[in-house]
Amino acid sequence: MIRHIIQIAIAVVILSVYSIFILAEDAFQSKNYILISNLISFFYILAIIVEISNNHYIRKSHFKAFPITHKGLILKRINLFYKKYYLWKLICIPPIIIFFSSSIPVEEKFLFYLLSICQNFFTIYLLITLFDFFEIRDYERHIYVLLPLLGASLPFIRNSDFTLLFFINPFGGIINLPLLSSNIFYIIIPMALFVSVYLFNTLYLHKQWVN
Repeated sequence: MIRHIIQIAIAVVILSVYSIFILAEDAFQSKNYILISNLISFFYILAIIVEISNNHYIRKSHFKAFPITHKGLILKRINLFYKKYYLWKLICIPPIIIFFSSSIPVEEKFLFYLLSICQNFFTIYLLITLFDFFEIRDYERHIYVLLPLLGASLPFIRNSDFTLLFFINPFGGIINLPLLSSNIFYIIIPMALFVSVYLFNTLYLHKQWVN
């Protein structure tokens, strides 16, 4: 019962945070947007850690008897997280609130929406990868350290002038680097990160799991 209440509360909080894009005219300024992105990612991480702590998280070991590729396995676990397709809905539906803002043109809304979806998915994908790595090494309980570390860093960075740290944070901001500049370098980094995490899974983690 408590698990359901927490997951519903997290979904409500994520929706509430996205509503800032309607309530605050300066929410789309890069320093404010990236803070919101980091905060939202924190709650996605919290949702997964709640499942882990309640022993409801779908580990790779549940699929040991099935010859599933990494891609198929990661999608299957996201599909079955908490309630069927719940996590996909949480990734894609709340950012729609961005389109209800009247402060920026429609084409920019599409950009922010796309970046939000990509960052939400990357945060979840990276956390699952990290947990699988810890599990292989028998360090899975170390995943709990991540939440207080990120929670403590948010107000610290918020009160400093070095907001670039929010963009560097892989659990919340790094996929949004194209907002800093149209330089091809800032576009390649997010793409390279997705590819790197995927290759790490397919070439190392998945093979370790199969063996």
